[in-house]
Amino acid sequence: MAQRRILLFTLFMTLVFNAAYGGIELRSKQMRTSDGLPNNSVRYLYQDSKGFLWLATLNGLSRYDGNSFLTFRPEIADKVSWADNRIYDLTEDKNGFLWISTTPELFSCYDLQRACFVDYTGTGALEKNYSSIFVAANGDVWLRHSGNGCLRMVHQKDRQMVSTEFKTERGNLPDNRVQFVNEDAGGRIWIGTQRGLVSVSDGQYKVEDRLLHFTSSLAFKNDMYFLTADGDIYCYQTTKQKLTKVGSLSAVAGKTSPTGNFLLNDKWVILTNTGVFNYDFNTRKISVDSGLNIRNGEVICDNHGDFWIYNHTGCVTYILAKNGARWINYLGSENFFSLISNTCGGYSFYKDAKLLRLTRYRYNNVPLDSNGHYYYVKDGDTIWNPGWMPSKTELDAYSCRHGMGYSVFKGTKNKLTAELTSFVPVGETCEVGKLSLTNESNETRNFSVFSYVEFCLWNAMDDMTNFQRNFSTGEVEIHGSALYHKTEYRERRNHYAVYAVNAPIAGFDTDRDSFLGAYGENSAPEVVVNGTSKNSVASGWAPIGSHHLEVSLAPGETKTYVFVLGYVENPIEEKWVGRAEDGVINRKRADELLSRFNTAEKADAALVKLKDYWNELLSHFTISSSEEKLDRMVNIWHQYQCMVTFNMSRSASYFESGIGRGMGFRDSCQDLLGFVHLIPDRARERILDIAATQFEDGSAYHQYQPLTKKGNSDIGSGFNDDPLWLIAGTAAYIKETGDYSILDEMTPYDSDASKATTFMEHLRRSFHYTMEHLGPHNLPLIGRADWNDCLNLNCFSTEPGESFQTFGPSEGPNAESVFIAGMFVRYGKDYAAICRHQGMTEEAELAEKAIAEMEKTVMDAGWDGEWYLRAYDHYKNKIGSKECEDGKIFIEPQGFCVMAEIGLEEGCCLKAMESVEKYLDTKYGIVLLQPPYHRYHVELGEISSYPPGYKENAGIFCHNNPWISIAETVIGRGNRAWQVYTRTCPAYIEDISEIHRTEPYVYSQMIAGKDAPNFGEAKNSWLTGTAAWTFLNVSQFILGIRPDYDGLTVDPCIPSKLDGFTAKRDFRGVSYHITVKNPNHVEKGVLSMIVDGQPVEGTTIPFSAEKKDVNVEVTMG
Repeated sequence: MAQRRILLFTLFMTLVFNAAYGGIELRSKQMRTSDGLPNNSVRYLYQDSKGFLWLATLNGLSRYDGNSFLTFRPEIADKVSWADNRIYDLTEDKNGFLWISTTPELFSCYDLQRACFVDYTGTGALEKNYSSIFVAANGDVWLRHSGNGCLRMVHQKDRQMVSTEFKTERGNLPDNRVQFVNEDAGGRIWIGTQRGLVSVSDGQYKVEDRLLHFTSSLAFKNDMYFLTADGDIYCYQTTKQKLTKVGSLSAVAGKTSPTGNFLLNDKWVILTNTGVFNYDFNTRKISVDSGLNIRNGEVICDNHGDFWIYNHTGCVTYILAKNGARWINYLGSENFFSLISNTCGGYSFYKDAKLLRLTRYRYNNVPLDSNGHYYYVKDGDTIWNPGWMPSKTELDAYSCRHGMGYSVFKGTKNKLTAELTSFVPVGETCEVGKLSLTNESNETRNFSVFSYVEFCLWNAMDDMTNFQRNFSTGEVEIHGSALYHKTEYRERRNHYAVYAVNAPIAGFDTDRDSFLGAYGENSAPEVVVNGTSKNSVASGWAPIGSHHLEVSLAPGETKTYVFVLGYVENPIEEKWVGRAEDGVINRKRADELLSRFNTAEKADAALVKLKDYWNELLSHFTISSSEEKLDRMVNIWHQYQCMVTFNMSRSASYFESGIGRGMGFRDSCQDLLGFVHLIPDRARERILDIAATQFEDGSAYHQYQPLTKKGNSDIGSGFNDDPLWLIAGTAAYIKETGDYSILDEMTPYDSDASKATTFMEHLRRSFHYTMEHLGPHNLPLIGRADWNDCLNLNCFSTEPGESFQTFGPSEGPNAESVFIAGMFVRYGKDYAAICRHQGMTEEAELAEKAIAEMEKTVMDAGWDGEWYLRAYDHYKNKIGSKECEDGKIFIEPQGFCVMAEIGLEEGCCLKAMESVEKYLDTKYGIVLLQPPYHRYHVELGEISSYPPGYKENAGIFCHNNPWISIAETVIGRGNRAWQVYTRTCPAYIEDISEIHRTEPYVYSQMIAGKDAPNFGEAKNSWLTGTAAWTFLNVSQFILGIRPDYDGLTVDPCIPSKLDGFTAKRDFRGVSYHITVKNPNHVEKGVLSMIVDGQPVEGTTIPFSAEKKDVNVEVTMG
């Protein structure tokens, strides 16, 4: 029996799964009219049983045999030919006939064996309207229409067909308004209409009803079930051959109307305008679906047999009937964080996922995602979890909802419901788990609940490697219902973890082996199976935390328990109660922490505060347009992901283990671009932290640890784009806040306060580092790498295990980056503007001269005729040139050089964008380069080590797709900017849900490119610079609302189809209420701007703090 799992997420659209290709190698070739295709606009694609591809274009239907096209077009003189160019659907029946449905509700039929169109009616009556097709098990084909009855086609031995009409006029149909054609297990055909029901068996029809309005049907075992518009359920029992009413939704739901339905296990799930209900085929009872709360739901079944429910409100529910996947959320907003998946997998840490990890998580584990914060329900002999994992017991209902900083899990088994709400309260160092248990039966229920977390011995890297020590260091204390993990507290640590519940407990366990039992595992711990805790006290080995609650619930009763997993830090002089050698920890701060959440009411109040926090945070930038998906992404998910990337950088996700990368210098600067409007004070602090990891020459550590705020010497420096990103982040901060005082802050180098200078001096050294590190063509030297960490032009690694990023010299005399040149021009302009504001006129003029020289250099040495070069290697050979065998064109310099407006007046920017569209564009996004590298190039490094189509070797790097979209706004092409944006935007890619795989509400770092076997499959979700750049793109360049040094600019570049939009933007303490009108449906251009009733020249609203609310009306034209 299929496992029922309902995963509910609000305000986003799709979950994604992989289509497996095994070891097949796929190659791609772009087909155009020059290859024989009748039109480049392909509307539908279908592969028949012979392997031919059928392509529906706007100028004919083409069959492709792998070499050439055979095109069919409507022939007016031949009624049997193809009916219309506008194809709606293609279906092959069991006898090798291809049925072609067209928009005017006309069908055509093509015989694949005889290669000709045929008269499927046998009478020449091909002009009649039919909208849907049903192929029966015996091969008969049924066409139906909501006003024209049915047509049945029976295949003959000579490949002719005989048809029979079912219409009111012929007496064999009570009503022509046919709602469905379906088939039961015995092969009987059922035709449901708005007034009656007909069965057809062995060629004979029988009118079973002439009054009821039937809307849908479902075959279950040997019987057939029907649903009416009034919500009544009828059953035709084969044994009795009688139609009988077996239930009514109105008895449970009152007046309601069905909107959709599907079969799940032994239940008929019925969607209505008032909610979701289940008809149990075994008990013949109707009940409210406790796992769903959806009105006006409609449903689609994918080819995995899983279901998607939608209701045009921005909420999609995915019902996972067979397979599993990990959808995660981030809990926490400042210092304490938890990663949590849709099945309660994940872990917690304080500030640093490597150095202060509270609970363990095993990456790439089998079974998948099997470590987390778990709650086991032991009900008689049944053991289950509200989050389904790790017991994996089949549940009667299960749902998961990820919200802003919280997640809710709800599971039901045998009329016992457990609802878990997990969140990290604002300003606290703990995760709260509020567990509510409800008895939905008519009898008193007595059962047990066991909690479970596995403690990490703080340093996550050491925890998973240094077992000779770690198996002997674990220590705990137990005080009532609170379990304390205090490993290493006796010596070098002044912090511990506490795991507590706000109720008396029947027992506890703190030793993993005792809890699990010999050869035990999380799915069936020995303690849970036996129903009794062992009260084990960990000494060495593996400390855990587990509480045992004995619960008794009267019918209809609910009890709520609040669990808290917290981090507590004591001053060194206050570590102990009494003598240190007695080893009793000071629990004062822990008691205070636990007291703040020791009732359900306090937990609820903290959750309300968390929701208010997010509502206020996300209110600083909101829009309303005719594009619901755009509104949802801009108002919620773009900004939510920006907050997560700001907090995490690239350190901790389900793809980043939290022990390696720390916080990136470049990454953190880029993340600021999408975060700075949310909490400017934290952005300011982050900028100064980043700058403190710079060296005195202006270069920087590529990564640093968030806990110590010191550079990571394992990676070191030498990534020559890093210094310029500091200018980018600073400019974004000053434009947002107008706060130039940051430039006066005394800021260390290499975290050494004795070497501190003003922050402005840090910027100067950043800019001059690039000026002073130029190569043979006067382009910037690339160092170890630039933005593309895998383009390692000074590495030359030949041995496995050598790091592409750190092996070889950090600097080379020849390898140059055109990408850094584009950065230098773009962000150099910001540096010059800041200098002028600070009265540094001479420095500003020097910078402007250097920028002009770099622009000329790019045009002389970095332009390849149709696009910008990528780089020069150590041997001074071009990279990203038409002269190259592979890697002829790269995405990065096209985006940044156009954003910098290099060659704009000469038309080079337009040419570069046209080249991107011609050579790099795919239906799933823009690939990083083309063609891919098919062999390892030692002079290029890691980029050529990936298989073609993955990661930097021609994968779709979502991070730099918005660079192209922004670049398109530079040249005024709003339609193209919009197309680039929507191709990778989660809300706009529901139609590839079975391919994309990762979470449907946030961006991933990479999507497999067209050269990869799994084209369109995403990886590395959540922690990616894509978050900041896509929000920057859509908010500041497509919508055009962007802060500037002297005010707020409104200069949209939108798709011409948009009539306009409204927005609210908080800027320097003032709320701007903006209305953009596009009456002439242009893509770019401001005809007029009116601010508080007064016309304003240009596109920038001069800043004034005199008003708290400003009304802006912009008319495009």
